[in-house]
Amino acid sequence: MNPDTGHLFRLRRGEDAPEGTEVLPARLQQIAQLKIQRDPSAQVNLRSSTPLAKWAKRKRLEKIRAKSRRINRDRK
Repeated sequence: MNPDTGHLFRLRRGEDAPEGTEVLPARLQQIAQLKIQRDPSAQVNLRSSTPLAKWAKRKRLEKIRAKSRRINRDRK
């Protein structure tokens, strides 16, 4: 899943993931699979409070925090 856009996709074995994507934890993979089965071009509404949206929000915040730490470290 791409946490920035909410796009879900299924990878085949040996296939590389597109840039900017993250592998979902095992507990969320089943939810994502059900969503993809219903609609192959599935996308998560990032403004909702579903488990997939909450996971994506945490990933985006982690990225922001890491960037902030890097910037603050360089200032000293």
